[in-house]
Amino acid sequence: DGEDGMDLRQCSNERWLWHGLGKALESVLHEGFRVQHSSLEFAYYGCGLYFAPDARLAHWFAGGRAKKRTGKMILSRVACGKVWRKPSLLDPQVHGGGRWLSPGRKGKEWDTQRLWQLLREPAHRNPPDGHQSVTGVDSSRSREDETEVVIFDNYQAFPAYVVSYSVPQPLPNPYTAQHPYLKSLDGVEPPSDAL
Repeated sequence: DGEDGMDLRQCSNERWLWHGLGKALESVLHEGFRVQHSSLEFAYYGCGLYFAPDARLAHWFAGGRAKKRTGKMILSRVACGKVWRKPSLLDPQVHGGGRWLSPGRKGKEWDTQRLWQLLREPAHRNPPDGHQSVTGVDSSRSREDETEVVIFDNYQAFPAYVVSYSVPQPLPNPYTAQHPYLKSLDGVEPPSDAL
């Protein structure tokens, strides 16, 4: 059993996943991942630590949105455990607003406030009972499912490698329907020495 009494066999679903970050690299390397430092800016599946099966999505969050072509990301060993398939908080079926939310867009202050309100709820700060992480599903079918994994406890991820990289050209937005190029969680094999 772990420190909190959790059966460690539940975390045997381990994966090598990517985490894109900017200025927090040194902090993560010295202190490990910290859920309490999670950004709320793109937390569409809950308030936690986000990892990607595809390095291109990690790049997008590490600076690709700003058309950066170089950066650093972390290849992490993540104990996903039992994964819940969760729809986006932007989905009208989740937030009950009758339309998709567009937080951060001009004239959409209500959407941003509603998202932050949802992120304060315990249901969006923890996985459902019997699960240890969540992965996104898109009911609009405009993009691939399971391209992000969210964990909610610091001990679930180990920052194993820092990768410095450059891309020859800016990558397209992975969330647009014209470019559904991301690998999903099912496309990532467990580490060969996993429990």
